[in-house]
Amino acid sequence: MAAPLFVLEVPVEELPVPPLDPPPASPDPLEPTGLVGGTPSVPVAAEPERVLEEAEDLVEVLIVLMVLEFDIIEDCAYESRSIHPAVEMLKADIGALEVRSNIGFSSLPRSYSNTWLSDQLAFRPSSVPTNDILVVHLRTIQGHRVLADPSDPARGTEYLNPRLQGLALDLIGLTTALLLVVGLVFSVLLGDLWSTVLFVTYFFHALASLAVSVTSMMSTTDVYGGRVREDATLRYAIHQRVAGGKVVFKGRQDTLETWARMSWAFRRSPVRDTLHWSWTLTGTLSAAASVVCMVNMAGYLQLAYLGTLLLSSLGEIFATQLVRSVQRTSVHYGEVCLQGDNQYWSRAVIRSALDTDDRFSLADLPWMEFGMFPEQRLWRNLCDVLQVSKTDLNALTHEAIVARLSDGVANEKVYLSQRLASEIAEARTVAMKS
Repeated sequence: MAAPLFVLEVPVEELPVPPLDPPPASPDPLEPTGLVGGTPSVPVAAEPERVLEEAEDLVEVLIVLMVLEFDIIEDCAYESRSIHPAVEMLKADIGALEVRSNIGFSSLPRSYSNTWLSDQLAFRPSSVPTNDILVVHLRTIQGHRVLADPSDPARGTEYLNPRLQGLALDLIGLTTALLLVVGLVFSVLLGDLWSTVLFVTYFFHALASLAVSVTSMMSTTDVYGGRVREDATLRYAIHQRVAGGKVVFKGRQDTLETWARMSWAFRRSPVRDTLHWSWTLTGTLSAAASVVCMVNMAGYLQLAYLGTLLLSSLGEIFATQLVRSVQRTSVHYGEVCLQGDNQYWSRAVIRSALDTDDRFSLADLPWMEFGMFPEQRLWRNLCDVLQVSKTDLNALTHEAIVARLSDGVANEKVYLSQRLASEIAEARTVAMKS
């Protein structure tokens, strides 16, 4: 058969080609394959949000445990040193009070738990705070216990109040312990292991805190040293407040020197060492349990725990105020006298020298040596006049005071001598009336 002379080409519509499937990825050895024993199983359902939350909780727990571990290691390392860890813990409560003194010391140790001293340093300033002078007549460093001295006149009127405040402190402690016991009992009855562990650790920490609070753990060298010889010479120490004004401590040489040499030491004994480490370890476990157990315990028990913390915090605030009030009432270290509302610094000095009781008089204070006046003849003359006038208020007349103040002073300073003489006359008048 003969071949056709031509071929009729008919256009054919192109069909869409389906995309090729990607090649199977190589299995990740760290990713679950869903195969168990070679048999296909149900794929593992990942929960990203839950995994992320658990990871965040784990990180928080690890951070807390690392911090607590460092604290314990540091305490253990300090055991090999001369400073006991209990003394190191007191550093936050002990500071240095910068002063100018004539006892050979430039600072005095200060305990922030001493409410009486804190009140004197934080006295309310007057309208001219720069010229305020608070004179503290220091009788003793250990403090005069009013409640233990039947002859003290303050004991008769203020004896009942501290007793009631002490009873209130005991009730606060018992209430806090009762809250912990109730939380522990309900945790056990409800079968919540995490809350049980939490309340158990807090309960043992409360017991350790109670044992430490009723045991004398520290001692000071002013009680157990006795290295300062007796000296009744009056000395002074002046503290310049940042807020304005000066606090002048006036007392015996041995009293101020004992204060300056005061230091704290841990009274080592098996009982006190056990109490210290019990308080430290139970506190560490309580802090760790607050994070670890809190995220795992039931919701209503979390609310109960937060309520316990809230009530305990309120009780702590109230107890702190009570302790300060009891200390102010029952322990006295000396008497104070404030000279405020002074337009000039010279008037403050004159009033503190003449217009005050002998216990608070600063007539014998070496103002020039303390740098309280500029090195000029006029101010040295003023210090001499104050000493003479304090001995006998009528020893010098107004004209005699002006003459002594102007001795060796330039003529342009005579007006200042007259102003100082007027201030002395005013202070003498008030002193004679009182």
